[in-house]
Amino acid sequence: MSSLTLWLLGAIAGLIALLAMALYLGDRERRRLQDTLRQSEATSKALMSAMPDLLIRMKGDGTYLGIVSSDRLSVLNPELSSAGDVSIYDILQPDIAEQRMYHIRKALQMGEMQIYEQQIDIDGQIQHEEVRIVITGDNEVLNIIRDITDRKQAEEALRHNEERLRSLISNIPGAIYRCKINAVWLVDFISNSILDIAGYPAEDFIENRVRTLESIIDPDDREILMQTIHEALAKQQPYQVEYRISHQNGSTRWVQERGKGIFDTNGKPLYLDGAMFDITEQKQAEAIAAMNEQLKTENLRMGAELNIARQIQQMILPKPEELAIEGLDIAGYMEPADEVGGDYYDVLNTDGVVTISIGDVTGHGLESGLLMLMAQTAVRTLKEVREEDPVRFLSTLNRAIYKNVQRMDCNKNLSLLVLNYIDGKISISGQHEEMLVVRKNGAVERVDTIDLGFPIGLDDDIANFINLAIIELNFGDGVVLYTDGIPEAIDIQKKQYGIERLCRQVSENWHRSADEIKQAVIDDVSCHIGSQKVFDDITLLILKRL
Repeated sequence: MSSLTLWLLGAIAGLIALLAMALYLGDRERRRLQDTLRQSEATSKALMSAMPDLLIRMKGDGTYLGIVSSDRLSVLNPELSSAGDVSIYDILQPDIAEQRMYHIRKALQMGEMQIYEQQIDIDGQIQHEEVRIVITGDNEVLNIIRDITDRKQAEEALRHNEERLRSLISNIPGAIYRCKINAVWLVDFISNSILDIAGYPAEDFIENRVRTLESIIDPDDREILMQTIHEALAKQQPYQVEYRISHQNGSTRWVQERGKGIFDTNGKPLYLDGAMFDITEQKQAEAIAAMNEQLKTENLRMGAELNIARQIQQMILPKPEELAIEGLDIAGYMEPADEVGGDYYDVLNTDGVVTISIGDVTGHGLESGLLMLMAQTAVRTLKEVREEDPVRFLSTLNRAIYKNVQRMDCNKNLSLLVLNYIDGKISISGQHEEMLVVRKNGAVERVDTIDLGFPIGLDDDIANFINLAIIELNFGDGVVLYTDGIPEAIDIQKKQYGIERLCRQVSENWHRSADEIKQAVIDDVSCHIGSQKVFDDITLLILKRL
């Protein structure tokens, strides 16, 4: 063969070898590409099956083109898997289908994804779904449907819990709050009850918009409050503190605050959660209780002192043996309305002169009792120095009482009648209630004493007002002295006992002894008063000439 022929044969052989090699390599690449495609499809299917969504390709007229996520086909009509072109109206309820078509048309028209939610009844169970309409081509969309039932149930549970919490907070008798722990204690939340406590709406305090919680706290209580909070935060413990706040109406309210810090994982304080309770009424009750306890203690002390004064007052009354005076029958009675009375009587027998005095201090109680003791002492002193002149007697006594009244800075005074009896004659001076002169036959004569004197302790000089009256007493005659507690004693209907009834009782019982007459009058007065409270001291003195 020629060299050309050999070259051609060699060239052909080379081409054949190259072709064979090319065919071998092409088949290998094809197999590699097929493997890659299969792996991609498997991965896609795995991803698609793992998606929680139902993917539906659909035409703009509602015709189904394809569905991904076969496990969700139960949602749709079973005919979908074998039918050809199926419309959404063949599968879904009319209202749900129309809602879907509305959003499909809107997506195609506006060129934007549409999102909405729907509810589907599946075997009697309501399923909540989120639907997204995405444009995938000319007159073609992809429906991405996700089951959001769990989310909706969680939202409903959360809403229910929020309502319960809101109801709970609104019924708590206090203001609940949360504030940030920073320089200004920024309020994140405070319940509406703050309006009842402080008079300001909750909105005023949120983020410290109008005012801060600190601004309503009494300046004198801020330091102790902040000290209590900081100590509790340092120990990561709850706290309780009471302090005063200024109400919107200008009044001061007491609140009790209970709180606790909220900390991060590193122990850094983030928030302060607390509750404020209005304890104003409690504080007022405590103050009243404390005051009552103090008054009770004072009353016990004063009661003891008054009881001692009462005992002293009773001790200085004439003893029965002092009333046993030859030729006379005398009986006396005194009962104060309070622990210490302002009534007074005394019987003194000096050198054959029987001096009888009776007085009534205005009011009753400790001051009246003291003034009565002064008068008794003054009368006895003047008798001891043998002062017999009625003008000098009463004038001297009056000046002593008047100066003591001025020193005591009180407005007390007393009526005082002084009788001196000797040999059947009675001289009378001083101003007091009417004196009753009773004759042996029971006839009663009323003697007005208004012009015989002047109230003791009312003025420093009463000499010009003092006069003297003389009355003769025969055997069997006598006098009755009393204070206004008897004629002015009232019953349950507010009716007074009266001077006329007193005269009648005395007259009807005059044939009896002085003590029996006294007891008859006292019993009748007590019967008249009945269950009514006794408002004034009662004093009665009976004197009969034997």
